[in-house]
Amino acid sequence: MELEEVYRRDLNLLVALRVLIEESSVSKAATRLNLSQSAMSRVLGRLRDLLGDPLFTRQGQHLIPTEKALEIDRSLGEPLESLRQLLSPVEFEPKQCDQTFTIATTDYAMQTILPFALPRIYQEAPKSRLNSYLCSTIDWPTSSPTKVPT
Repeated sequence: MELEEVYRRDLNLLVALRVLIEESSVSKAATRLNLSQSAMSRVLGRLRDLLGDPLFTRQGQHLIPTEKALEIDRSLGEPLESLRQLLSPVEFEPKQCDQTFTIATTDYAMQTILPFALPRIYQEAPKSRLNSYLCSTIDWPTSSPTKVPT
């Protein structure tokens, strides 16, 4: 299958398959994915069409996955986990931050706010550096920053 054909598929259906297998129930899967039960049933129908397999058999109140459903689920494990990690936001760790931050400020703020803020900034992010520029400096991004004592 060409990449363009994959693009035309609803890959969210594969996430739904994983949830259906984990929950063994259309209604529980629907709740987990914030869908109505009827919408989840339609998703299951689309999955069956896409994959050419019934995917589940009903045993009482539970859905039992077919061999094909289990095989697909095993194949999805690593790619779905990779996508989850890729799409998860990276948490900011101030203690590990070694970036240089640049701010533009008035002379008043530099004299009244920064002396109180800097100790906390350097306590929380000891490896970070701060450059400050006076707003009155016309070419502030290219001028020399005012060195803020650490």
